[in-house]
Amino acid sequence: MPSSSKSRQSALRRSRRAAWRRKTLADLEHTFESALEATTQQLHDLRRRYDRLKADQHHYDQLHQRLQATEQRSTVTPLTDLHHELRELRQQLIDLEIQLESQLFSWDGFSDLFWLAIRFGGLGILLGWLLHWLIQQ
Repeated sequence: MPSSSKSRQSALRRSRRAAWRRKTLADLEHTFESALEATTQQLHDLRRRYDRLKADQHHYDQLHQRLQATEQRSTVTPLTDLHHELRELRQQLIDLEIQLESQLFSWDGFSDLFWLAIRFGGLGILLGWLLHWLIQQ
């Protein structure tokens, strides 16, 4: 009877271990899949930002060429029309420059680094205080 009880207990342990391994493997697969989906989404977002940046850069170049052409035409057409068009072109260029700069630097890119620095910097300070307290004891 005791050997039968031992074999049942060992079989129960093996089945628990197997269930734990299946659960752990399922958790790992789920974690990997979610990380892969997040990475894929970030890559698509980066590609959209890159495409938008290229389009804005092309638009900026066109506006800059138009501005230069307008400045060269200043001797032919009346000055008031040209001043108005020049002012409008310069404002569009400034707006586009701001948009290009804001696309290059966004909080999303820095937020992860910022929070990592805060987290590990805070841990470093706490560990430092703990070590200082232990040394004082």
